[in-house]
Amino acid sequence: GDLVGDYVWDEVLRTVGERRARHLARLVVVGVSDDEITAEAIGDVGGIAGLTDGVPLVQWAGDVSGTWAGLHPLWAPVLRPLLSDDEVADARRAAAAVHRRRRRYDRAIDLLADAEAWHELVATMRDATAQYGAFEEWHRFARWRRLLPDHLADHPVARLAAGIETAALIPGDAAADFACAAAGFRDVGDMEGELAAIQKHGLIALWANDVVTLLARRQRVGG
Repeated sequence: GDLVGDYVWDEVLRTVGERRARHLARLVVVGVSDDEITAEAIGDVGGIAGLTDGVPLVQWAGDVSGTWAGLHPLWAPVLRPLLSDDEVADARRAAAAVHRRRRRYDRAIDLLADAEAWHELVATMRDATAQYGAFEEWHRFARWRRLLPDHLADHPVARLAAGIETAALIPGDAAADFACAAAGFRDVGDMEGELAAIQKHGLIALWANDVVTLLARRQRVGG
C-alpha cells in the first residue's frame, strides 16, 4: 500500500520537474498565498496562477484583496523534504513580511513563530499594539504572547501584550504590566513602543479615575 503511494507521488513530481517542485515546496511551507506573497517568498514564477497551473490538488479562494491559492495538505510530506530548514525559515520570513505590511498580524506571527524568527515576531507584535482597538483584540495578544520562548517572557512587547490581556479581564491589574512595558521600551529607546504602553496605561487610569497616574503619563509624553 505505501509503495503504491510513493510511486504515484514520484510520477507526479517527475511531471512537475525538480525546479518547479522546489517552488511548490516553498508554497507548502508558507501556506495559502496570493501574487504578492508568491513574488516575495517564492520568486518570479508567474504569480500564484502560474506557479500552480496544471498542478493537482490546488485549493483556490478569493476575497477583496485578490485571488489566493494553496496546496492540499497531502502535498506537504512529499514536498517539504525538498527544502533545508534554512530555506523553509527564509520562505516563511519573506511571506510574513508581506502579511505584516498588510496588517495581517495573525498569519505573520504564526509564520515567524514557525521560523523561530523571534526578533521579527516581537516587532510585528509591537506594530499590532499600536493599532486602534487593541483591547478588543486581547485574545490575539494572549495567543501571540504564549508563542514566545521563555527568554522573551519579560520583553517589553510581552509585558504590553500581557497588559492588554489583563485589561480585558481585570482592568486594574493591568497597570503594572503597562508601566513595566513603558519602562522597557524607554530603556531601549523605542519611543513608539513606549507611547503605545503609556496610552494604554492612561486609559486604565482614566477608567479608574486615577488622576495621579494620568498626570504622570501626561508629563512623560509632554517631556
